[in-house]
Amino acid sequence: MRGKLLFHLLDPLAEFEREMICDQIIARMAAARERGRVVGHPRKLSENKKALALSSMEDKSYSAKDVRDTLGLSTTAL
Repeated sequence: MRGKLLFHLLDPLAEFEREMICDQIIARMAAARERGRVVGHPRKLSENKKALALSSMEDKSYSAKDVRDTLGLSTTAL
């Protein structure tokens, strides 16, 4: 019974702390973007490679597998 009471007292505190941490992370990411920092994983596909892949696949001159192998990408990245 006492454990249940303790859980009900500490649960809102833990939830509040988690929300504070999430808010801090979002604020820090926004501040980094304002400073010109890139946030997140680096892009696998540059704009040039993306345009080349799309144009090659649109005019049906190459299959998706050919484009993937030529550009050195995985199927999901393509």
